[in-house]
Amino acid sequence: MLLSVGADWLAMEVIPEFPFKPDAFFAYPWWLFASAPFFAVVFCVAGAVFPSRKAARLDPASALAAR
Repeated sequence: MLLSVGADWLAMEVIPEFPFKPDAFFAYPWWLFASAPFFAVVFCVAGAVFPSRKAARLDPASALAAR
């Protein structure tokens, strides 16, 4: 998303004026930028907690012997 903001600025500077030229080529609402890091952290923590809880319940000797 951050690259699209830079690409939008660059496109607006490089592309010449023409009729009905949009104000922005890439438009995202503000809440998308605010919620993206929150959901990234939530899913990363969930992806780490659930497998680690399962591994913590296993007996280490039986897990190593189960090759």
